[in-house]
Amino acid sequence: MSVKSGDKQGFSLIEVMVALVIILISMLGFYSVTKRAMEGNLKDVIRDEGVKIGEGVINQIRELPFNQVDIGTWDNAELNNKLNFKFKGGNTNIIEKHVRNINVGYGVQVQVNTTNDPNIRQVQVTINWNYRGKNYSHSIATYIYNRII
Repeated sequence: MSVKSGDKQGFSLIEVMVALVIILISMLGFYSVTKRAMEGNLKDVIRDEGVKIGEGVINQIRELPFNQVDIGTWDNAELNNKLNFKFKGGNTNIIEKHVRNINVGYGVQVQVNTTNDPNIRQVQVTINWNYRGKNYSHSIATYIYNRII
C-alpha cells in the first residue's frame, strides 16, 4: 500500500483555529446564560428572605394583645420593644441578614389602620432592601381582631 505525496493526514492549523474560535464563542454564550441565571437565583433568594422577615413580623404582631397594636406608623422604638427581632444597632428598623456571602439590610415598616369595626385593625408590613443599587420592597397585609372573651 502506497501513500501518494498529495494525501493529507490530520487537520491543518487553520482548521484547528476555526474550531477553537467556534468553541470559544459557544462557551462565552454559555457563560453569559449561566451568569444571568445565577444572578436571577440570587435575587430570588434575597427576596425570599425578605418575605420570611415580613411573615415573621406579621406573625409576631398577631400574637400581641389587641390593645398593644397601636394605630399609626410604628417608629423604631415600638418595633424594638414589641417585636423579637434583632434590629441592627438597637434603635433602627434594619434587620441585617447574611445571604450567600452578601450582607443585606432589610428595612421594616409597620402601618396599622382602623376599619369601620373598632374591634378590627388592618396591619401592613413593608420590607425594603437594596441589591446592586436597585430598591426592592415586599408588602404583606392582614387584619387582626379583638378577641373578646
